[in-house]
Amino acid sequence: MKHIKTATGFEADIDESCIDDMELFDAVAELQGGNVFAVPTVINKLCGEHKKELYDHCRLENGRVPTQAVITEITEIFTALNAKN
Repeated sequence: MKHIKTATGFEADIDESCIDDMELFDAVAELQGGNVFAVPTVINKLCGEHKKELYDHCRLENGRVPTQAVITEITEIFTALNAKN
């Protein structure tokens, strides 16, 4: 497990082995190919049980969870997990 803390203060212990997953790789490739519908797969693969916590962290007062805020957090998490590689 690696403790991740993003610039906005989201914290979670994420299993570092989650990045060694072909399905995650496929989803990232789809994202890079322009398929924004792959974002939920990336979130599930990286955050797993912390998905709700992430959404709550990004949630606005009106109850909405901005897509860009979640993508920014996911990018930071992915970068932190890849930092040692």
